[in-house]
Amino acid sequence: MLEGSTPGEMLAVGLEQAVYALDSTTIDLGLSLFPWANFRKQKAAIKLHTLLCLRGNVPPVIILPPGKVHDVNILDQLMFEPEAFYVMDRVQLTNHAKCSSDPRPGDCHCEAHCAEAIP
Repeated sequence: MLEGSTPGEMLAVGLEQAVYALDSTTIDLGLSLFPWANFRKQKAAIKLHTLLCLRGNVPPVIILPPGKVHDVNILDQLMFEPEAFYVMDRVQLTNHAKCSSDPRPGDCHCEAHCAEAIP
């Protein structure tokens, strides 16, 4: 059983495999202080991508790319554990699957696959 969000509460999931949650947030920064983090015309930002093991308190992976990096690109940087379960936003999985199966210009944000498939 996995520990729930309330102390002492258990999630009703009887899995022996690891369960991971992947999510991201955008952190706004001042463009004058962080010009390398150019996000929009008058704005700077970085993204905080976190992979959290639901059985622990310390995330095994934290990635801090510039704010312009699309969420789906992070999937190519992760090493997936065999037989583990991964919980993530639909947009990450949908865009990655679309790109991997039939990448077309403008249809995908996954740089690694599109760079290889599109001349």
